[in-house]
Amino acid sequence: MKRKLTAIVLFIILILSTAGSVVWAEPASLATEENQTQLGLLLPESYEQYLKLTAPTDFALSEKYIAVADKTTGQTASIYILDRTGNVYKTFTFSTPNSITSLNFYSDGGTDYLFFIVPSNQVYYLDLSAESLTGTEQLLSGLAPSVMLINGDEIFYSKTTEGSSSLFHATLNGLAVENETDILKGGTLQTGNARFSLYEGQVYVSENNKVYKCYADHIDTTTTAAITYDSIEQFAMIGLNEVLYTNSGNLLYYSNETQSISNSCSVIKYYEGKIYVIHSDGISGFNAATKSFNDYRIDQYADTENRIGQDAKDISLWGNRLVIADQANRRVLIYDKTNAQSPYAVIEGVEFGQIVCAGKDTFAVSDTSQVLIYNYDGTLKATLAKSLFDSVIHSIAYSYGNYYIVGEGNRNAYVFAETGTDSSALKGGVNLQSAACTSITADIFGNLYVLQGASVYRYTTDTFGEGVTGEHICTFSEPPVKILCDYVGNIYACTADSILRYNVADQKITYFEIGTELNALVYNNGASSAVSIALSFENSEMYILSDGFIAKTESFGIASINNLSAEQTYEKIFVNGTDQNTADNTLVRAHKNCVGIRLDFSAFTKDSSVLPCGDYMRFSEEKIGTLLAETDDGVVVLFHDLQENDTNPITNRSYEIYLLPKGSDYESLGTQYYTQKGTNFRATVSNDVGLYKYPAMYKFRTNSEGTAEILGKIADLKQGTQVFVLGELNPGSDVLDAGSYSFILLKTDSGDVYGFVPTAYLIQTGEGATAEGSFVFRNLIEGATVTLYKNTDTLLLQNRERLQVYGEANESNLIFVAYVDADGNTYTGWIEESLLEKEDSSIIAVLVIVPLVSAVVLFSVCYLILRKQPTLQ
Repeated sequence: MKRKLTAIVLFIILILSTAGSVVWAEPASLATEENQTQLGLLLPESYEQYLKLTAPTDFALSEKYIAVADKTTGQTASIYILDRTGNVYKTFTFSTPNSITSLNFYSDGGTDYLFFIVPSNQVYYLDLSAESLTGTEQLLSGLAPSVMLINGDEIFYSKTTEGSSSLFHATLNGLAVENETDILKGGTLQTGNARFSLYEGQVYVSENNKVYKCYADHIDTTTTAAITYDSIEQFAMIGLNEVLYTNSGNLLYYSNETQSISNSCSVIKYYEGKIYVIHSDGISGFNAATKSFNDYRIDQYADTENRIGQDAKDISLWGNRLVIADQANRRVLIYDKTNAQSPYAVIEGVEFGQIVCAGKDTFAVSDTSQVLIYNYDGTLKATLAKSLFDSVIHSIAYSYGNYYIVGEGNRNAYVFAETGTDSSALKGGVNLQSAACTSITADIFGNLYVLQGASVYRYTTDTFGEGVTGEHICTFSEPPVKILCDYVGNIYACTADSILRYNVADQKITYFEIGTELNALVYNNGASSAVSIALSFENSEMYILSDGFIAKTESFGIASINNLSAEQTYEKIFVNGTDQNTADNTLVRAHKNCVGIRLDFSAFTKDSSVLPCGDYMRFSEEKIGTLLAETDDGVVVLFHDLQENDTNPITNRSYEIYLLPKGSDYESLGTQYYTQKGTNFRATVSNDVGLYKYPAMYKFRTNSEGTAEILGKIADLKQGTQVFVLGELNPGSDVLDAGSYSFILLKTDSGDVYGFVPTAYLIQTGEGATAEGSFVFRNLIEGATVTLYKNTDTLLLQNRERLQVYGEANESNLIFVAYVDADGNTYTGWIEESLLEKEDSSIIAVLVIVPLVSAVVLFSVCYLILRKQPTLQ
């Protein structure tokens, strides 16, 4: 009664405390401060790489800045200046029909400047601290160079006249030019294209196909720094006696090699050990060791393996693989975040890919009329031709070995098995509710969600493709571009400037504005919008595809396998003890197609914040396992598998722990396989064995001392330990690693302890064990002490007490004995035979002789009696 009253009071307190915080389901909620997102870049890897260029003419790099000159229109040139500290580009626009060249950074008195040349040979500079740069340029008087290089406060520059170049040196005092000297002292270089390069603090100058060291008052013509195959148009020293240059035809060469590396190249710069080249209207990084361009590229679009081209349409994620449809470059990119050394793989030759879907072992790509299935190594596995589909394909989803394809037309839903190699594996071709299906996704249980207009409908794997009406789930305020499901079944929808989330628990739709942050990720003049999204069940990241770049975020609180709280699970498995009711709910049956998430407890500790989840699967057949814990996320179950090798008598046992998430097809078996024993059912431990929290002996890890740890081990039971058997758990062969376990009570000085012991390790004791079988009397040896039991009572015997001894000792040298006290109470137990005196042969002889003598006497008496009877005549 007292417990019921306490429960009622707590319930009333709970109702009163939550009465003011109940949230009713609403069709949508406006964005709040909590709904704002934090986006980062996946590709390109850094902000400065995404820059729309038309015809770059020069660039400069420093520790604080990047500057790129671009001929944007016929009458306009621009300089884009990145402040690395704020990671934001500024734009300077200059009206000129010519190009801006010779960009150089210069610092004086804490102020940073950018110098540049515009024809005809005028030098301007910009104060980079200005908020707006356009219109702030200042003319630097006293110079009229063709090209220049600033190194600290020194200026090296040339003046070109009639195919020859004069070289000069001057110093900057603040913004004033001083100490101008003629480096060649009236002489000239026989080239109209003298260029300067800075390498490791040394200035170099070019003349036709030679490079010399250049100083304030001379050039060193006695030692040629480099000799090239062709005449130099632009160059950079990239090592001692190593030069990278372009010729007048914009071909890129290395030193004196006769084979060009690439075309469409111009300005080259070396900075802090890295090389950059203006290449095909962008700026590319260059690898001197391989003599090829690397993955660094400043441009809005690119064809490097870590960039995408214009008009990329779709992305899809399965596990750690993000599949990207890069139709402009006629390829598919695969990004694997677990591969730190080489995260990107390129599948070339994929024409017009507008839809992609990542699967477990393959991926699908479609141009909206046909579907191609590829292995991840790039080999084409199957082609589903246009003629197989009724109309336009809009979306593809993957779930447990099948691709689900939807689109328009009288037949707008199809299923294709991942293992299929031709069109014979394509099934379906039915109509889903007579409406165009624009997107499809699947939850972790295999249910399918189809977007029609702004509404989402749910189908099971059995009802999809059967032409039945789906279950209406929600309707968004506008038709999304794409929908996806997270681990718990929440639905995420993508529009051009927002992410919408339908929460399956409270049936509420939340709005997240992303347009502003997409625009802030790159320098795109506010033109960025979301094209597609991708997420997976394994992690809480979302990827957002936009024009030429992909953003990533964890701002949406996406429920995933890898962020499940470990607190409840650790406490219930490793901290909580057992009680008399532990055996009442020990087994769980996972039905066929039940979802399981694999857990690895080898490094699981009390400090673990999340469950150690691995992959997930649907079970192909029914199986029974041991319940380890019930949590808010589902049940944690240990499955044992027994595999016997016909050619080897060694038995292979394997164990796997799974989280069966809520919503999976499983059931608790309660006491179905558990049989209770009587209150006086006692047993003795036949061999040393453990007492376990669970009916399993799973060595799940090795500790720092090299000792194997058994999951849920409570104590070690020594041979001869007396226990009370409360029941037996026997679900049949191969379910448990010991076949059958007994649930026991162990009496200790600190209290009662409950747990499981393999039944085979127990020998029955108690009065019931004396019901059958004969015994002999034997005395305890001198000094021996034993404890016998009657139910929960114990009896201590010593000093050569006489015991009833039954049968022979077992292989553990234990023998069953009993003792009857003066009140007729029988105490029993298993003791070591060595504690008993040897059997007395004289007693045995008496026991044998007395019956024989008695039989002889009885026979004699009977004979005499019969002799005295009268005889028949």
